Amino acid sequence: MIQLSYQAAFDPYHAAFRLLRLAVLLESAGAVTKTAAKIIDFFILFPFRIDEITFTQKHRKFKRLAKKYAYTRPYGLQPSPRAIFQRMTALQDASIDTLTAHGYLDVEAANRDLFRLGASLPQDLRDRIEAANAHVSQKELVEFVLAISEYPVPGPSGLKARSGLMEYRYDAL
Repeated sequence: MIQLSYQAAFDPYHAAFRLLRLAVLLESAGAVTKTAAKIIDFFILFPFRIDEITFTQKHRKFKRLAKKYAYTRPYGLQPSPRAIFQRMTALQDASIDTLTAHGYLDVEAANRDLFRLGASLPQDLRDRIEAANAHVSQKELVEFVLAISEYPVPGPSGLKARSGLMEYRYDAL
């Protein structure tokens, strides 16, 4: 049997919009690494997996978001989160490169492996992004993004280890 289904994780246009949403959210927080942006993007797309993150004590309240967003869980079996993340990474990289080439993300920051909003976004695009970020149902998810962006990326207490999406044991500290 052949089954056609759409998976937003493998749609480069969807990835570009999610990454722009993330860049606008993190505009006041400053730059994060591209790796951190990709991990955070994974949890924006799959918020029902937030409870799989090992949080610090002050951020444990975000575990309840997994239940709130349980309705976003796709029907049917999915591969492991790590396998999905590895498949998403190529599309995320392509989207980041495209957004950087168009000036939506900062070129200088990208050259230093950082993820930061560029000089300007067209006003209609910024309005759509801000409307999506300001939606009432997204308020707690926005708080989660800002909190998790504070975590370092490498090492046993970093975002790679806390999320379980990437190998961290061989990181240079």
